[in-house]
Amino acid sequence: MKIIKHINNLKNFVYGKNNLSFVPTMGGLHDGHISLIKKAKNRSGKVIVSIYVNPKQFNSKNDFRMYPRNLKKDLIKLK
Repeated sequence: MKIIKHINNLKNFVYGKNNLSFVPTMGGLHDGHISLIKKAKNRSGKVIVSIYVNPKQFNSKNDFRMYPRNLKKDLIKLK
């Protein structure tokens, strides 16, 4: 598993690669996410999973701040 935190590193990582799948998430990974990731892996072999809490998806800044985040748990599930 490789963790990429910057867009330029991601661009370099995917450049020229074929057969990649992408599963976008906002973290809080659950069985539904894991099922999608497994299907993607069976389909293409390599999977990129994003964990990005997008502030534009919230009606208020407080909701964005209060959104539960537990990166450690998510990374354990991905491993």
